[in-house]
Amino acid sequence: MQRKLRRYFNRTLLLYLLFFSVVFAAYWATGEGHPNVYNYYVRLSDAFLHGRLYLTENPPWLNELIPWDNNTKWYVVYPPLPAFLMMPLVAVFGLTLDQTLVSLFFGWACCVDIDSGDLRPYAEIVYQDGIDITG
Repeated sequence: MQRKLRRYFNRTLLLYLLFFSVVFAAYWATGEGHPNVYNYYVRLSDAFLHGRLYLTENPPWLNELIPWDNNTKWYVVYPPLPAFLMMPLVAVFGLTLDQTLVSLFFGWACCVDIDSGDLRPYAEIVYQDGIDITG
């Protein structure tokens, strides 16, 4: 039973990694997946890590910032979820993090639906062996 499950999960993991590689390469090769200077979320992540909700500088290429407090604070107009998700990476790589690569990774993650039909054979195997964990 354990060997059958281990083999199934190893095969599933291998398929997911293969799928990741193909989708990531396709996104990178065909899209605008190369670094750019519009790194709003990297800068916002850095601000969050320093306990701020605003940016302290206004680079001339970032034109969608809202000035506040005599132009000493600039707020990003976009929703902050990508910045929250990138915080651990910004903590490691700093402002040099490539926001485009991170978005490609999360784009791939949205393509892989873990709750799809791929896990149903696992539930059937477990139920056939007399253990019902499917709820």
